[in-house]
Amino acid sequence: MVTLSAAEGSPRFSEVRGWANAEGISAGVRLLPAGVWIEKEIVRLPERYPVVKVLAYCVMPDHLHIVIFIKEQTETSLPRIVAAFEAGCTKAFR
Repeated sequence: MVTLSAAEGSPRFSEVRGWANAEGISAGVRLLPAGVWIEKEIVRLPERYPVVKVLAYCVMPDHLHIVIFIKEQTETSLPRIVAAFEAGCTKAFR
């Protein structure tokens, strides 16, 4: 699992909301514009790196969690994949 935190001054990624109804109390995450771009970059990871499978992810207001599975041995390291992901997010924000 990879956890990435927002840089200071970055826009919020999402809002965590809670509500009550007849079925009980629920909570959810609503993506803000920055979070939408982050999600697009997460979805693109297996396209850019075919050896990568994203098993799960959660975009929180100021950080995100991604569970990444590398299906086979590769010369591209996980830190390099994460750095490329971060660069893609930064480019999308600008």
